[in-house]
Amino acid sequence: MYFKQTLTVLFVFSTVLIQCKVEGNKSLDAISIKKLPYTYSYNYKNDFLFALIDSLKQKNEIKEKSELNFLFSDKTEFKLKEDLYAKEEDSYPYKGKGYFYKRFPDKNKYKVLFFIYSNKEQDYYLPYFELQTIDNNNKTVDKLIVVGGRNYECGWDRSFEIDKDYTITIIDKQSCYDIEEEKEIEKVTYINKYKIDTQGYFNKIKK
Repeated sequence: MYFKQTLTVLFVFSTVLIQCKVEGNKSLDAISIKKLPYTYSYNYKNDFLFALIDSLKQKNEIKEKSELNFLFSDKTEFKLKEDLYAKEEDSYPYKGKGYFYKRFPDKNKYKVLFFIYSNKEQDYYLPYFELQTIDNNNKTVDKLIVVGGRNYECGWDRSFEIDKDYTITIIDKQSCYDIEEEKEIEKVTYINKYKIDTQGYFNKIKK
């Protein structure tokens, strides 16, 4: 009896996964592809950055119940070896749901999707954006955090751009504000470039 119930559960679970995969493929086929080049950076003069996800929902640019949200893979870690404030947080790496935002042209037969999510466990942090490569079975191959920010006394900003040849450039800037001196201190900038290889992985370009 127990064996029979187990088989039934496995069958139902497999059916749900197959259905999600089919619906995901149909939804992807209907999505327009964003042409390159493409850039994204935060404008810190905008007072509504912390409510960005709600704003995108209102504009219908992301959807709460989109089938494509199912393709998001969490627990992404930074590929950058240098210290970032975000890597020091207890809630890193992020665990939770993400929202499908855009699709870029396929690269080496892999789909390249753009997701957004907000780690509410991190105070003063803005939403993160990630590139994720997906194979023909809708399985995540690799992930790259390309946008993020910490809007506080010690701040961090990550922006990115994708060239026409699919070179991905990520720029990290960190600094603290000395209230007594009324100036920025401990300023650092990291610039790294990546390419998507033939296996769908984001490989850092050696300087």
